[in-house]
Amino acid sequence: MKRVEATGPALRWPNAAFPGLSPFVVRPPEGWVMVEPPGALVAFLGPPIGGFCANLVVLGERLPKEVTVGAVAERTLRDAGAETIVEPLVADDAIARPQRPLSPALAPERPSGASERPSSGEGLLTQERPPVALREALTHAAGHDLRQLVLATETADWSPGGSRSVFVLVATHLVARTTLDERVLVDALASFAPVPAATVPAATVPAATEAHP
Repeated sequence: MKRVEATGPALRWPNAAFPGLSPFVVRPPEGWVMVEPPGALVAFLGPPIGGFCANLVVLGERLPKEVTVGAVAERTLRDAGAETIVEPLVADDAIARPQRPLSPALAPERPSGASERPSSGEGLLTQERPPVALREALTHAAGHDLRQLVLATETADWSPGGSRSVFVLVATHLVARTTLDERVLVDALASFAPVPAATVPAATVPAATEAHP
């Protein structure tokens, strides 16, 4: 990890050396509520059905390039107590249709390279997208059999220290409601898109030089 010397009486954050997380946009399912849970950036909750609320949680952190989006997706599932982790739904870092679709909802028939959501023209599952990793897992919590779909992606906002923003979206629903909930959650995952962070004026950023231990 590179160290950067902080100069000046006060350090304004974010800055050119430490840009923080990139902004993003995401389209939650209609009628869901938004909350700010501990340890996450934002979460969306569906209505309670069968004693459980389907949900979508957005996580984010800055990580070095050695940590791949696939590794982050799998770590997230293991931390959540996943019993099984299914092989990638699409090849990591590839712009391609899912190689082994788990259901038609995850890989609808469409021309190669076409958008997952043609009506919007936005989101990650499109022809032009950053590296993406998709994973699936089954878990059991609070008496419920649950299925989780995880999407991990990154931005190109590299800092001088060699880190970039990495986002993980965790969609969770009851296994018994896969047919009903999967489509809306996949649509929400597909809508996620990082946006370029605003440029920090040079005058507000203290001079940064590489510091040696």
